[in-house]
Amino acid sequence: GYPNDPTGCYRLPTEAEWEYAVRAGTETAYFFGNNILKLDTYAVHDRHGTIGPEQVRSKKPNPHGLYDVYGNVNEWVQDGISLSASNDEEANRELPKGKDPVTKGFNYILKGCDYACEKIDFKNHTQWIYPSYSNNSTGFRLVRTL
Repeated sequence: GYPNDPTGCYRLPTEAEWEYAVRAGTETAYFFGNNILKLDTYAVHDRHGTIGPEQVRSKKPNPHGLYDVYGNVNEWVQDGISLSASNDEEANRELPKGKDPVTKGFNYILKGCDYACEKIDFKNHTQWIYPSYSNNSTGFRLVRTL
């Protein structure tokens, strides 16, 4: 977290904190191993044409007890990226088209996948979103500074 967060403060996780919580101490491709076919046990996904996400906890949790970390909704994190990114790593990322008039090009990172993602999309899935954008496939998970 951030060193100046007061105790008891709720906030969005950083991208690194989100990855740490999702991986739950594992070193495999996914917290449940390397076999993507096991994804159905842990993630709501591949539901094209549905109205929205399923109820939370409809699948099994990861080893830290967190539900829906890979599927159901994309999750906002604190980190973001500028559309005018100059370093190679950021410049090679897929960015949304256009600019958000409120933020003048700054986009927040989304982690995980939503209920319509296919299995092939889950490996290192990251997206970017304008802060003023909303839909039924985007959500967030809060962390608390202790």
